Amino acid sequence: MDLSVRDFTQGLPRDGALPTPAPGQVWTVTVNGENKGAVLIASVRGIVVTAWPVTPLRAAVAPAFIVRLESFNSEALVVWPEAEFGLTRAALGCSLGAPLTAEQVEGVARAAAAGIDLPSGVEMCSIVETEEALDALDQACLYAWDLGAWVWPSAEQGAGVLDEEILSASGVDAERLGRDLSLRCGTARLMFEGNLVPDLDQLRILVDQGVDVDSVLRPPSGSEAEALTDPRHKAKVTKLAAVRNVDESTVRSMIWGQVVGKAARQTVGRDPIREAHEKIDAALQKLLEPCD
Repeated sequence: MDLSVRDFTQGLPRDGALPTPAPGQVWTVTVNGENKGAVLIASVRGIVVTAWPVTPLRAAVAPAFIVRLESFNSEALVVWPEAEFGLTRAALGCSLGAPLTAEQVEGVARAAAAGIDLPSGVEMCSIVETEEALDALDQACLYAWDLGAWVWPSAEQGAGVLDEEILSASGVDAERLGRDLSLRCGTARLMFEGNLVPDLDQLRILVDQGVDVDSVLRPPSGSEAEALTDPRHKAKVTKLAAVRNVDESTVRSMIWGQVVGKAARQTVGRDPIREAHEKIDAALQKLLEPCD
């Protein structure tokens, strides 16, 4: 990241509006309480958004284009559709505005793919390729790679859950898991079925027992994981991570573990995502009670 982008990132707000993520909006990207940069959302597919990095104004060539946000005193910022990448919704911090409509975003995507002019109403960058502009595109791609590096739900140790099928194929059943980890029968069953996140000490024990833990871990899943990626929970998740002195991935999986155990008591006929949000809110309130 060059100095201009670093300065831009440091000037990004840490809180703001939290609309439902949608194409055309510009959002901060925040991980572990730290702003990493900003993106314009190109599309939303479940817990993943397709994003275009946003940087300060610099040498750029179309299909890169310019947006102006009131939150940045309407100064010109560059959006880079050629540096498109996938981003977990859990990384979104707050919205900085919506300078494009969904239709304009679709038009830009088509123009970038076909090498044609951008749609009406979109302020296009220069059409003259220069060495400086090509270098700026390279830097934007590296910036995008950095923005998309963090992922949750994740199968990383401390954040992932055990895959029952792969664990069974490795010769480990719930009874052996409970014995190896000194767990009660019910707890062992929850962990074996992928409804409880094993901590690092427990994973080390499994390694000592000959289990290839990286091959038996999978990301948390279900409506609870999907709801937990919603930006509405970001501030409290970040606060809890700071209080517990753990990273954001670990604390998200911890919250998920608190919530997923109640999934069996889901009310028939209710929207599972809405119910998951309610359970997440209740879990966060309980986990943060000593901190308030």
